[in-house]
Amino acid sequence: MKEIKIDSSLKYDKISTYFKTNKRVVFLFSLSGLLFDGLMSLIPMYLGYIINMAVQGQETNKVLINGLLFIALVIFIQSNRFLKRYYVRVFSNRMTYVMRKVSFDFIIHAPIQELNKRSKGDILNRNLTDISDASEGVRKITTEFFDTFILLLGYLIMMFIYDWQITLISMGFIGFSILVAQLVKKPVYNAIRGYKQYLSLTKDQTLYSLKNETYYRGLGVSSYYEGKYEDSQEILRKKAESSLMFKSALEPLYLFIVWLDLFFVIFLGGKRIMSSPATWLIGDFSAYLTTYLLVARKSSRIGKLVNAVQDVKVSWERCKIYLKPAPVKEEIGTLDHSGLKVEDLVFGFKGENIINHLSFEVKPGEIVGVCGRVHTGKSSLLQALNGLYDYKGSIKIGGVETRQIRLAEAKNIIGFCPSNSEIFEDSAENNVSLGKDGPTDKALKVACLDEEMKRRSEEDRLLTRAVANLSGGQQKRLMIARAIYGNPSLVLLDNPFESIDEEMSIMILNNLKDEYKDCAIVLVSNQANILSICDRLLYLNGNSFVFKPYKDLLNDKDFVSFLGGQIK
Repeated sequence: MKEIKIDSSLKYDKISTYFKTNKRVVFLFSLSGLLFDGLMSLIPMYLGYIINMAVQGQETNKVLINGLLFIALVIFIQSNRFLKRYYVRVFSNRMTYVMRKVSFDFIIHAPIQELNKRSKGDILNRNLTDISDASEGVRKITTEFFDTFILLLGYLIMMFIYDWQITLISMGFIGFSILVAQLVKKPVYNAIRGYKQYLSLTKDQTLYSLKNETYYRGLGVSSYYEGKYEDSQEILRKKAESSLMFKSALEPLYLFIVWLDLFFVIFLGGKRIMSSPATWLIGDFSAYLTTYLLVARKSSRIGKLVNAVQDVKVSWERCKIYLKPAPVKEEIGTLDHSGLKVEDLVFGFKGENIINHLSFEVKPGEIVGVCGRVHTGKSSLLQALNGLYDYKGSIKIGGVETRQIRLAEAKNIIGFCPSNSEIFEDSAENNVSLGKDGPTDKALKVACLDEEMKRRSEEDRLLTRAVANLSGGQQKRLMIARAIYGNPSLVLLDNPFESIDEEMSIMILNNLKDEYKDCAIVLVSNQANILSICDRLLYLNGNSFVFKPYKDLLNDKDFVSFLGGQIK
């Protein structure tokens, strides 16, 4: 099968798009579906005709020939059923593939602030579970459209041919069953939506519990949090049962309503046989009764189809927000190394500003240390400089606004070392370069990690975050090497020397000064020995800030108090 291509001009948040882009498959399952469902209504009629032939004592050869033709008809019909089911599943698989690819592209390229509105569990649920549920629901609805409506129409036409009066009575019961299905439509939608919303929440709880289990054990509170998790799973179970009850358990109710009409079918059909002269033969009665039982079964599934539509509606509404074209990224190339310029920066969360009207500049080859007490916005500032959060004011790197850089396909512009290490199961070189071309020797050497990586055995080349594989200090130095690899215009280091001894920290800092004179470097640290080596400091103090060299800040009593007497 040739590769399925994504067309950015199409609206993938509309279900009709998937039918339009798979016209050949849609034609094939439509044709086979019409042949299957259209001819299925002939089965009871033809079988009744053969029964009448046998009852009337017609020649055995004629009965046998018609029997063979009946078998051939059944084989042809079932062959079309197979083709219809196969091509509907092909359509569903293609729909799932395209939805996941479009959704993933949007998530990867969407503005960071857009993703921060959603929890990880909710994004995971919408991107995987809801997409699967939506495409599977469309498959079921497409199948049921043929197997219920088209087939039901064929059966009803045959019933009218046999007897229009009995059929009109039967349609009253069928209509009442459909009305009941419509009345429970809203409760079905609410039950399914409530379950899916809580499912997203429990996925967050699962991820959080797995992440913190070792921490809980150390504090001796594992049983407490396990109990809370079990409580959430019990709530999820109840919501799942409620959702399933509305989705599946109502079908017997619809079937019971339709089967109430069996009394009239048997009574009136018997009169047709017993009348003189008889208007029906036994084969006619058998064909009509068989057809009615099939109609009863199919009409009861209309309610199930209504429920399936509500299920798809919930899943589709949840996942379609990610089924949009990914923002087009422009190539802006490599920026000049003219440093970082921040003007009137305002940044915060939920309407509360952490940083107010901050302005400073970092020249190429200059190292600026960011320091301050807890919750003054040090790490948040680095994330804003990195474009990971929206902000007011201006942040320019090489004369280009960070917002524009984050919406572009830019190379070697920002190097970032976050406070939490992210190590991939790969070699040290690939962990540093992340797939980009070029040697990693310089970055590893500046981070004082080159000799240690060379000493690793061939069997131990793959890095992991396991304690036995990489120490905390090695992880930090690997993240520093990754941040400076490729000589970016701006290097952002968030607590880079945590878990690294003082002597090596100073060595790495001096290496940065000597080897990366074209880079503007901003690092977060509250260590006096590190701050004293920085060219200038940005001291965050509540809603105010001071931007001065270290020696000048020693005249600030509040800054000296912040250092706790650790003056270098």
